[in-house]
Amino acid sequence: MSGCRGMDGYELAEKLNEERADDKVPVIFLTASNINETEVFKGYSSGAVDYLSKPKVNHILLSKINVFLDLFNQKQNVIRNAALLKESADELKKVNSALKKSEGRLRDIMFSMADWVWEMDENGVYTYSSKRGPELLGVSHEQIIGKPLSISCHLMR
Repeated sequence: MSGCRGMDGYELAEKLNEERADDKVPVIFLTASNINETEVFKGYSSGAVDYLSKPKVNHILLSKINVFLDLFNQKQNVIRNAALLKESADELKKVNSALKKSEGRLRDIMFSMADWVWEMDENGVYTYSSKRGPELLGVSHEQIIGKPLSISCHLMR
């Protein structure tokens, strides 16, 4: 095959990762020669994550591979957990929206009731009143909301 040449390790590392933005394949270069800074820089820029010199030591190579496998698995767990959190947040938004609609309908029903229905905060201040309460007291709705319970006692005199 004339005109064809093989691919070197740098080209292979670049090819492996050229279309992978977030999912790069970690490449460990194994070399028999002494490497200089230029080659190291070229290797790291083409996708290398580490260099090993020959003769290789199997347990060192396996340890490095295991580290990258652990990192990959951790990343996958983070991605899965992020997806689950997003699903949960979306579900909470739906439930919250439905709850607000239901609360609005309930308040509309309570507002028009013949009985006086009210709500107070922990300080005894009116936060809600049906229309019957102000009618009984002879005041407007706005004169009740935000006022303490004592206002109704004062108005009923």
